[in-house]
Amino acid sequence: MEEWLELEIPQIGHILEFAFPQNDRMLIRTLDGMFSVLLQEDPAKVENVMTVEEVEVLDNGDSWGTEQSDKLTFDQEEWFFHGAEGGDVTLCDLSTGERIEVANDRKHLLLINSANEKVVQKIDFVISDDPDDFSIAGFSFDEKYLVLCTNEQLRVFAKDDGGF
Repeated sequence: MEEWLELEIPQIGHILEFAFPQNDRMLIRTLDGMFSVLLQEDPAKVENVMTVEEVEVLDNGDSWGTEQSDKLTFDQEEWFFHGAEGGDVTLCDLSTGERIEVANDRKHLLLINSANEKVVQKIDFVISDDPDDFSIAGFSFDEKYLVLCTNEQLRVFAKDDGGF
């Protein structure tokens, strides 16, 4: 199994919510608005796509809010956001047999080969104990990216297939 290589992501600031990658990009909501992160470049390109005011007034009938889901239709695609307030189920098992597990020390994520139960990669990741913070890990649905995200840090990995 190939190793997952970390992509260089410019600092974005305090993260409120994020959406897993779709079509080689992801959306991040911060205190400064919403940003698109284009993952086909290394370092990734970050663009502000919505101001704080635009995000706050946005309501397509199924957008943010404590009594609504965290689904957003943006740029003709549906995005499901994850953060301290909740989110959709994350993909933690790949069709290749790799899966994510939290290490006993709660400071690392382990990528496990399900066929032989061996650790194929160990990645630093601190799990939050504060209910106002979040620590979320998962694979993109197209299985191209591994995302580790907390309020303070976004880390994205891609398979070492020679493309990065």
